Amino acid sequence: MLKYTFSAEGFEDTEKLQKYVETKVKDLEKYIPRVSRGAAELTVRLRRTKSKSEMYECRLELTFKQATLVASEQVEHAYSAVDVTMADVRRQLADYKSKHSKQ
Repeated sequence: MLKYTFSAEGFEDTEKLQKYVETKVKDLEKYIPRVSRGAAELTVRLRRTKSKSEMYECRLELTFKQATLVASEQVEHAYSAVDVTMADVRRQLADYKSKHSKQ
C-alpha cells in the first residue's frame, strides 16, 4: 500500500475531496514499480491562491529509494488540479520505468 499524506491550505478540505484524492492515489499505485511500492511515499498539497481569479495549485511529490518525482499545476478547480497533476506523475512514472526497467 502506498503511503500518502494530503493537506489543504487556504480552504477547508472536505471529506468528498479527501475521498476523491484517495481514489486517485489508489489508481496511481498500479503505475509504481513493484520493487518501489513498499518504500514509496506520496505527498499531495492542495492550496487555494488568491490573485485576479481564484486558483487552486496542486503539488505532488512521489518519493521512493531511487528518485523523487514532482508535479505541480495551477487551475481554477480543485478536482481538475488533482487530475492534471496525477496525469503528469503517471507520465513521469512511465518515463522512469522505461529508463530503469531491466530489459
